[in-house]
Order: sequence, then structure tokens, then C-alpha cells
Amino acid sequence: MVLPIFYDVDPSEVRNQTRTFGDALNQHRKRFGDQKVNEWKVALNVAANLSGWDLQTMTNGYESKFIKKITEEILREVNRTHMNVAKHPVGIESRVSDILHLMQNRTKDAAQMIGIFGMGGIGKTTLAKAIYNLSFQRFEGSCFIANIKSEVSEGHKGLVRLQEKLLTKTLKRKNFDIDNVDEGISLIKERLQSKRVLIVLDDIDQVSQLESLVGQCDWFGPSSTIIITTRDFHLLSDLGAHEKYMVKTLSFDESLELLSWHAFCVHIPLEDYNELSKMIVNYTGGLPLAIKVIGSHLRGRSMQEWTNNAYKLRRIPHEDVQNILKISYDGLDDDTQNIFLDIACFFVGQNKKDIVMVLEACGFHVDSGIRTLI
Repeated sequence: MVLPIFYDVDPSEVRNQTRTFGDALNQHRKRFGDQKVNEWKVALNVAANLSGWDLQTMTNGYESKFIKKITEEILREVNRTHMNVAKHPVGIESRVSDILHLMQNRTKDAAQMIGIFGMGGIGKTTLAKAIYNLSFQRFEGSCFIANIKSEVSEGHKGLVRLQEKLLTKTLKRKNFDIDNVDEGISLIKERLQSKRVLIVLDDIDQVSQLESLVGQCDWFGPSSTIIITTRDFHLLSDLGAHEKYMVKTLSFDESLELLSWHAFCVHIPLEDYNELSKMIVNYTGGLPLAIKVIGSHLRGRSMQEWTNNAYKLRRIPHEDVQNILKISYDGLDDDTQNIFLDIACFFVGQNKKDIVMVLEACGFHVDSGIRTLI
């Protein structure tokens, strides 16, 4: 990023190399030659055409005001912080590349919305952080709002706080005091409609959250990007996301590498633990959260403890993994929860048509329930 400062010099003199600039370059030509000086002239022309600050036109020559304006603008730019992604980002690179490709498909005249969806613990937030770190410096403003589901537990009051946070982080100003959600929507439209921004909303689970924060793409300037992470694919369809990316589980080799980093601090299992590591990787099903939790739990333990845990985990999931997966179950209504339990306990591997017939006979709303579970 280049931000030229024109201190007691007219930008046109720099652009066209007239008056003192022209005189100086003529002197330099004798010493450095035509080729070098011509390169400098091109560079000066480019610099003068960039958006910058002119002491005389911006503050009528008042240096203190001029310095204050420059300082405020630079602090807004340099104070944008990278997100901490993952200690061992195994398998992230190819998935990030896929999402960046989706981002590049946009039309430059309009903002775009990209949804990242998948089951709990599969790495949606990690991917969103990595994308944010690679992209935010190309935008005029940016913000990453994490754990939205938890943040809005207080209803409208929580949404208002999120609206204030979105404006504060994106514009790097702290004077936003919003009374209600509708006022916040109007303010977001008004302040961000002309700005090219990157906004990441992590862990959305209700349409109302999206409608209060990024209801329409025309709330934001051309080439803006809105990234949403969610477990619910239908939310993205309801909002009209332009691109949707389903996060897939890790491959067997990626899973083994991630387990090794967390359990042994190296990229492959220790020789004596190789078979046990493969057994545990098969249990985790490629879920990054489960691999991370179990690998960290087994670090430094004996082979006997590894063996005991490998068999125990088949019957009793680790508590931290169970709690994450249970969030999806808790979000279901009673009817769909019961459909899930019946399928999980009695009908695994059976024909769908037969299962639907049995469950309908039990009074369940099977079609909508199964769609939700999928």
C-alpha cells in the first residue's frame, strides 16, 4: 500500500515534473543518465496519481491537523489484526485454495456472499480464519465476528451488540451507539454501501442473524465479500448465497498426520504406536476436532493407555467431541430428535423406504425430518 504525502508541493508538479521537480531531474540526468531518470519520472507520475494527502488542499496548510488525519488513517490500516488459525493446519491449504477460487469468480460490479457449511468440528471456522488472513488487506475495511450463535443468546440486545461490533471493526471507529436492530440495519447500509469490505460471520444458525447484519449484498460496496460459516445449508439458500462450499472431512493420511502432530509433535506416528494410531484415526472419521482432542489427550501416555483408550473411544466418545456434536442434535425439534434416535438405534444400513413407512406409522413427520437430518 502506497499513500503519498504532498508537503508544500502541488501534485501536478510531481505528476508532470515541472518547476523544482523538473529542474532537479534535469540536474540528475547529467549525473545518472537518461534511462535511470526516465524510470524515476514514471515512478513520480504513478505516485502522483495515487490517492494521498495534500497539505494545502486538505487542511489549508495547518500541519497539526494534517498530521492528525494521516495518523488516524494509517492506524486504521495497520491495526487490522491477523486471526490465529491453527497450531497444525493440516489439510487447510487445498481447501483454502478452493474457496479463494470461488471468490475470484465474482463480478467486480457487485458484492458477493459465500457460504462455508459442514458438520460441527469439521474446521469451518479454521478455514474462514485462513481466508480472512489472506484477503483482508485487499479491502478498505474488514471484520471477523466469531461465535455468533453464542453472542446473540440475549435476543435483540445481542444482535444490536453485533451490529455495533461490525461497524466498529470495519470502519475502525468507536462511536457507534445503536438502540435497536432496525436502526442498526439502516446504519450499516448508510456507512458501508460505498465501501469495499470483507466481513466474516462465524457460526450462524438463524436467518434473523444474517438479516440483521448482512441482509442484502447491496448494503455493501462493489467487490465486497461476505463469508458465512454455518452447519445449516438451508440458511445459505434462504439468503441467496452466490457460492456454497461444503467442508469435507480429512483423508486418512491427513488425519494420521494431524494426530501425529498433536500426540507426538512430529508429522508421522512413532513406530511403536503406528497401528494404534491408525486404529484411532479410523474411529475419528476424519473429523479434525476429534483428532485434535484425542491426540492431545493421548500425548505422553504409555502404549497400554493408548490401547485402553482406543477400545474405550469406540463405546464412549470423548466428552469434548461429544459436546460439539451434541450442539447439532440439541438444535433439532422433538419430532426430528426422535426420528434421529430411532434411525441411529434401530435402522442403520436399512432401506430408506422401509424406514419411512415404519416411522410414519409411529406418527412422525418423516419427510421434513429426514431432510433436516441430511
